[in-house]
Amino acid sequence: MKTGSLIYIFLISFSFLFGNKDLKQADKAYKQENYSKAVILYEKYKSEEEGQRVEPETAIRMANCYYFLNDFENAKKNFELAGESNLKGEDRITYGKLLFLQGDYDKAKTFFQTDSESTIPDHYMEQINWMKSRTNDTSSYSVKKTDINTFGQSFGVQYYQGGIVFSSSSNDANVLDYHSNLNSEKNVDLKGLEFLNLYYSPVINNGEIGRPVLFSENLKSDYHIGAVTFTPDYKTMYFTKVVKLPQEQTVLKIYRSDYRSGMWQQGFPLPFNNDNSYSCAHPALSITGDTLYFVSDKPGGKGGKDIYFSRRSGSYWLAPQNLTAVNTSGDELFPFVSSDNMFYFASNGYPGYGGLDVYKVDLKSKDKEIVNMKYGINSRFDDFSYVVNPENIKEGYLSSNRTTGGRYDNIYRIMYEEPKEIAEDTASIEVIDTVPEVEEIPIVDMAVQVSNALSGVPIPEVVVVMTDESDHSLLFEGVTDELGKTGFKIERSMIDPTTDIHVSARAKGKYEPYERTLKGEDFINLNSAYTDINIIPVIEETQTITIPQNKLKFALNSYELSYDAKKILERWYEYLKSKPNIRLRLNAHTDSQGDLDYNLELSQKRADNAKAYLVQRGINSNRIVSRGYGERYILNHCKDGVDCTDAEHEVNRRIEIIVIVD
Repeated sequence: MKTGSLIYIFLISFSFLFGNKDLKQADKAYKQENYSKAVILYEKYKSEEEGQRVEPETAIRMANCYYFLNDFENAKKNFELAGESNLKGEDRITYGKLLFLQGDYDKAKTFFQTDSESTIPDHYMEQINWMKSRTNDTSSYSVKKTDINTFGQSFGVQYYQGGIVFSSSSNDANVLDYHSNLNSEKNVDLKGLEFLNLYYSPVINNGEIGRPVLFSENLKSDYHIGAVTFTPDYKTMYFTKVVKLPQEQTVLKIYRSDYRSGMWQQGFPLPFNNDNSYSCAHPALSITGDTLYFVSDKPGGKGGKDIYFSRRSGSYWLAPQNLTAVNTSGDELFPFVSSDNMFYFASNGYPGYGGLDVYKVDLKSKDKEIVNMKYGINSRFDDFSYVVNPENIKEGYLSSNRTTGGRYDNIYRIMYEEPKEIAEDTASIEVIDTVPEVEEIPIVDMAVQVSNALSGVPIPEVVVVMTDESDHSLLFEGVTDELGKTGFKIERSMIDPTTDIHVSARAKGKYEPYERTLKGEDFINLNSAYTDINIIPVIEETQTITIPQNKLKFALNSYELSYDAKKILERWYEYLKSKPNIRLRLNAHTDSQGDLDYNLELSQKRADNAKAYLVQRGINSNRIVSRGYGERYILNHCKDGVDCTDAEHEVNRRIEIIVIVD
């Protein structure tokens, strides 16, 4: 056996061993429910197995990781990578949920038809039928995204002395990229997002949010803290805190803090918390302050997470009781009692529009009817933590991940509006007050093409990210295919016409960073959109860049520059203007069709014309040498006398630009 073969086998074996190591580590993190860590390891394994088919079981686990991270687009892609025929039991149900969130209800139904004993499929089937029966059931509230930055996760808002208290991070960087967070030394949770502390912002008369400041130095925590409630005199508060347990486990507990000597004291846990087997969270006080509602997954409840209540007896809280009037087999979260004694909560256990919906009930009424807050307040994604201004019950705040495809939470301001006739064109992120059928939802079909700015050649595997510049919420993240293409469909209502859209692209290899800003208003009336992303390569030493004929086009037997040719040369002009140490040799080539001398002359004229364009734009002619070679350097077998297709001849029609770095 030859030495080269031995080396090849060794390299393959070496790659296999390390690939398996990544896979084993990923599987371990997956079993520990550390999905952000697991998905990074799975993606690393997937990249190392380039060209090999990822096993369906691995693709399914990757999909589930992305699903639990609320990255629904990548979850769906990996389920499809596994193959729909390979999805069984709970995985079929999860895939059905993803189809439901995308509005593909008919296909979702086929995946809810499963042998699983879960009640989830029946619930979603009921939701689909329920939604279709309420296409005109709309909310009378306007819903407008605020500037409050929760860095991807919301634990809600609470009114407090002329302002609001909410959870946020003091870090000014973009902390929504769990891939980079986990690879850094940041203190992050299992979703790879930074832990949040309590902040306070004043609210101006027109509803504008003032600059946030740390709410209390004494309440700072190394882990998440949020979901607060205050007694009527604002001298005592209750809040949720993440508590770290041994073996990297965590539990949620409810704490109490008192305001004394001009400051909030360090909190202490309430007695009905549990140290390890279940969590207690989301406290909410009644308007008199003598009843505390909260959420727990303690054993013996009706579903996954139930709402409980405890009554005060003197300075003690009595044993909690299950609030059976509202709980279901699903999850009930984020209770809130308004100043008019209406009880609000979020649930995924009742018929609704998708994900968590907000409901209300008058607990003092005889029938205790559960009322859905309708479309507008609710959406196809998670809507929760509904709070009402104690001084004006017609306004409040709502948390939702509707504008990020379910991935990250934002906080919205809600305002009651007197019922009015709905105009046909009211699609806006600020006001969502219609319940259209799926096929009638205004969609922007966005196509993206990523190319090398200097050659025009498509670049595969480029990560393209689009975010709302007002709050950094994610609108789209995708990777280009082998043709440099990616794209997505987005509900037009997810694009705020008053803000800009930040576009960034990260390519493998040596390329300059790419960033660009688009106007939100440019998209609001479009059904489809197309954007070119041209990334400049980093050139550190002399090299040849080949521009194919289909990118730097000349008409047959012509040396006149086409529109497409001028577009490419314009990029070269910008590049040369910014790089004074660069010189060029423009070498033009033809195919073998036609006379030898004619082809030589034609190629020289094409090279001269390309140089003339750059000189006319302002580049010194001494920096450019143009040369035509005709058919001297044929790249394939298509020489004189050889019968070739036009596509084969086209390979030879090109301009090669030798970039010389001084």
